[in-house]
Amino acid sequence: MFCCECEPQVIPSELGKQLSSQLRCIMFGHLLMSLLYFIGVFVLTAFFELFFALMVYITYRTYNFCNLVLYKWILIFSIISSFANLGLSIQFHSYYYNSNGRLHVYKLIIFSIALIFYCTALLIAYRSYKEFKALAITSPAAPGALDCNFLRET
Repeated sequence: MFCCECEPQVIPSELGKQLSSQLRCIMFGHLLMSLLYFIGVFVLTAFFELFFALMVYITYRTYNFCNLVLYKWILIFSIISSFANLGLSIQFHSYYYNSNGRLHVYKLIIFSIALIFYCTALLIAYRSYKEFKALAITSPAAPGALDCNFLRET
């Protein structure tokens, strides 16, 4: 998809495969959010959403839990930003009105959708992080996995 072939670092479990497919849906959600941001809100935010989609793509292809740590922080900041934009729309009406005095309903809808999407993505990212880290610890034979044999010897 993004011109890179990523091999899994660990042997996936059934739950890992389910979470990987959910992360794929999150990736397509970021692509959709990028399109919505590009049409009517901020062009720079649209490019950030494309970067987030690439990050999630690499994560669900490689089952790498390290990418999810950064991704969860990004989602937390995105939730705060979306919540602040909705709060500003309630407090200061001028931000969401154009020069004719008409309301920019599109921006309100986009930020509401973004808030719901980011909260859902954070929950899925947290579950995926737990599972992918457990896979990395319990399957030391896979390339790129953590070697935790010293924990079993004691």
